[in-house]
Amino acid sequence: MNTETVLGLLLLACSSGCALTSKADALSIRWYTPENTTARLTSSGSQDGVIADNALQVQLGRVRSGGNLREKIAYRDSAYEQSYYEDKRWTERPELFVRRELERTMFEEHGFKRALAAQAPAVEVEVVAFEEVIGPAHAARVQLKVVVHDDKDSLLEKTYTVERPVAADANGFAGVVQAMALALDAVAEEITADTARVVKAKAGTADLTK
Repeated sequence: MNTETVLGLLLLACSSGCALTSKADALSIRWYTPENTTARLTSSGSQDGVIADNALQVQLGRVRSGGNLREKIAYRDSAYEQSYYEDKRWTERPELFVRRELERTMFEEHGFKRALAAQAPAVEVEVVAFEEVIGPAHAARVQLKVVVHDDKDSLLEKTYTVERPVAADANGFAGVVQAMALALDAVAEEITADTARVVKAKAGTADLTK
């Protein structure tokens, strides 16, 4: 075996070994929180937006989502196909963002009293969609299936779907996150208003039957 052949075999072995032992570049994952982070000063004593009859009591029951909604951020560009970003994550599961937003809207901003026993109506939520919509219009979508019930009756069953547009001049993915935060705020307000309406109606009916 001549010298050139030996050198060629050595170079081939070295290149093969390097290819086998080298690692692909680690995926750089970015983490996002779709919540409005502007702090509200609790020392201000402001009661703007609080329901006048703050004796409304509700339980915030289960807030759950399917196995398709976890930390990976979902997006879709068709009605039937959902995909996920490999390099983008929510810092928590969407159901936790939804629960926290409902707690803040109902109990802190609108004066509901949190009931810890079964004598008050319960609000139960299923997170159906929490995703970026690529087209035809670029938006963030939150879809929640809500049931409000007491120990006897279902007071409300409704699916809420709220979309907020992604700003055309948004700085990268931050525009999607901001649109999702706005959609989350809006859907929590809608659910709070409807819950107040049906709970008040139920209380009024109960008073008439006494």
